[in-house]
Amino acid sequence: WHGYRGSDPTGNYTVDWENTPIRWGAYLQDKIEFQGMVANVGLRIDVNNPNTDWYTVDPYSVYFTKPFENRFTAEAPTEPAEGNVHIAPRLGISHPITENSKIYFNYGHFYSMPRAEDMYNIDYGTDPEGISDLGNPNLKMPRTIAYELGYEHEIGDLFLVSLAGYYKDVTD
Repeated sequence: WHGYRGSDPTGNYTVDWENTPIRWGAYLQDKIEFQGMVANVGLRIDVNNPNTDWYTVDPYSVYFTKPFENRFTAEAPTEPAEGNVHIAPRLGISHPITENSKIYFNYGHFYSMPRAEDMYNIDYGTDPEGISDLGNPNLKMPRTIAYELGYEHEIGDLFLVSLAGYYKDVTD
C-alpha cells in the first residue's frame, strides 16, 4: 500500500493510492401482479471489503507526531480491516384507480460505498504536528431508508401529471 497527498506546481491537490478493495452488489427482483395491484419486491446485497491491513493507533498516539511522520507506515501497528455486508429490502406497489390514473408507494433501503479518500487517506499535513488525517477503511456504508407515496394521472396522450411526497433517513 502506498498513499500520498500533496499539491502539484499549480496548487491542485493530488491523491494516489495503491489498493484493491473488493466491492460488489447483486439484486433480485420479482414482479407480482394481482387484480388491481402490481407489486415489485426486491432484495439487494452490497459488499465492501477494504482488502488491506490498516493502522490500529488511537487518536492521541505518538505515531501521529512529527518524529514518526516518515516512519508511520513502516512502524505503526496494523491489523486486517473489516468489511461490510448489507442486505437491503425494496418494495414498490402500484394501484390503478382509473384507466388513466394510479397511486403508488415505494420503500427501500439503499447503501452507498464510502469514498476511497475517506477510507485510505494519510495526510502528511504541512503543519509541524506530523500526520493530520488518517482514513478509516472500516467505515460503515452509509444507509438511506426512503419512502415515497404518489399519484399519477395521464391527460390524453400528451401529459402526465405527477404528485409525490417522500421521506429519506440517512445514517452512517
